[in-house]
Amino acid sequence: LEVFISETSSVSCSGRSDGRLSANSRGGVGNHEYVWYRINGNNVKQAGTLKDAGNLPAGTYRVQVIDGNGIAVNSPDFELAEPAALKAFTASSSISCQGTENTWLEASAEGGTAPYCYLWTSGHQTARVENLSGDKYMVLVADARGCETKATAEIRTAPEMTVETSAVQPLCVDDGAIAVNVKGGIAPYKFLWNDGSIDKNRNNLPAGNYSVTITGANECPVQTDIKLDKAKPASLDLGNDRTVLCNGQQVVFNVSDIDGMANYKWFRNGALFAETPAVSINEEGLYIVEVVNSKGCRSEGSIDISVENSSIEADFTVATKAIRYEITKLVNVSYPYPDKAEWIIPNDPDISIIDMTDEYVEIVFREKRSYTIGLRSSTGECRAVIYKQIDVYDRYDIPEYEPEENVFLKSFIAYPNPNKGQFTVKIELGAKADVRLRLISITGSIIDERELKGSSYYEILYNINNVQGIYLLQLASEKVETSLKLLMDSF
Repeated sequence: LEVFISETSSVSCSGRSDGRLSANSRGGVGNHEYVWYRINGNNVKQAGTLKDAGNLPAGTYRVQVIDGNGIAVNSPDFELAEPAALKAFTASSSISCQGTENTWLEASAEGGTAPYCYLWTSGHQTARVENLSGDKYMVLVADARGCETKATAEIRTAPEMTVETSAVQPLCVDDGAIAVNVKGGIAPYKFLWNDGSIDKNRNNLPAGNYSVTITGANECPVQTDIKLDKAKPASLDLGNDRTVLCNGQQVVFNVSDIDGMANYKWFRNGALFAETPAVSINEEGLYIVEVVNSKGCRSEGSIDISVENSSIEADFTVATKAIRYEITKLVNVSYPYPDKAEWIIPNDPDISIIDMTDEYVEIVFREKRSYTIGLRSSTGECRAVIYKQIDVYDRYDIPEYEPEENVFLKSFIAYPNPNKGQFTVKIELGAKADVRLRLISITGSIIDERELKGSSYYEILYNINNVQGIYLLQLASEKVETSLKLLMDSF
């Protein structure tokens, strides 16, 4: 048994965690399991348990392979490298404000992965840019792997004029503001905005992109740009446009994460019924929620709730203890039985599905731990879901273990068998319990379903007409599930 590491994808940029390594093993017996480690001096930290390890930063890695006999072998240490940090540098010329002849900016880069791309705030996309006006510039440098860094440059004027702006973002609509402060240059100053205004400071502005050109007495213009962002409305997502509730069901809506300072109003068919961020609804109607956030902005959402006079349940039985590598059976005991049942089983390599129908599923668990299995029922537009946790052990962990049906179910017989549709079922339990009996054809159709309550002994007479063939009589309670095969012919 041996294993070595190969690099599937290198780290793209300095400091990123996007490297990928693959374990290559051979020899040994059976399936191989893998444990990855990142080594930093004496610090060894687990980094994954699959054949491939992804999202890795640069560093030293080792993988351990374990074959079917439990033999473990370590790979040689592998150094996952990263490129040097991408750095950008700039150079520039200086001019007076009267002209732009022979002015230039130039960017260079080191580190990362060549070649490099350049994007200046002037819009130019070359390393060297010429004939620019006096101003501050920024260049974005990207390497061949998409790593980015920024650098700034300035073509200085004499005397230098600096412009500072401060913005008040709109709370809702036309209530933004921009203040301008000019230093240096030669006064007096003239102001010209891109919307035609010649005022120094601006008020009552809507969201948008603004620019102002300030010109001193020496005719040296400086332009600056300001963006006023549109106020974000309280976004209300109540899910589907229509939600169907069935007997006993309710739905909870909570919009409190939108704005902790907001005011809320909920309406049902136009009438106010709540002023809280969360509501629980079990009646039909058109529901509208209005939110006024802390900035004074208003948003609303709506949903149409309908109620069906139908019952829906999702429920299944399963042994309280499951044994690793042994079949565990889960039985659908939903009542009334839904039109459609769907088992919700995680896509987990430690779970193997042996057999699955709407009525039951047989599963083998490979590892000792907790698993969550669900069942989704649907009848018409009614929906119900249930999840249960199953704890899996080794048999030697619980030496007193005995399947619950051996302890709880004393007797379960049907006679005569075969029969002509008339037969008796006797059930003897170790304690009083409710029981559900379901007679199922080989095609999965439910022929008869009964609920028995409050006893430890039941004797039931069946008289079934128009049946022929093999049928399954299924018994289910909170502690046990089992079934009998019956051969019937009542024609």
